[in-house]
Amino acid sequence: MFRIVDASAFDAEETKKRVDWPFKRMKVGDVIEFSSSVNHAEARNAGRIYGKHSGMEFSFKNINGALLVMRTK
Repeated sequence: MFRIVDASAFDAEETKKRVDWPFKRMKVGDVIEFSSSVNHAEARNAGRIYGKHSGMEFSFKNINGALLVMRTK
């Protein structure tokens, strides 16, 4: 589903109704790579919404079919 590029270990537990995104466990500077099997628009929206409610900030970048997410604040 996704690969940690530079962070401590995270697990994303997918259920039928929702995905337990790893954003809440990220520290500043952590980077997560979501593979093409993950809906990138859904991952990006989930990160932005979580960031607004928690005060965290994330940077999103598409590279070679993968979505990189970095916590910046």
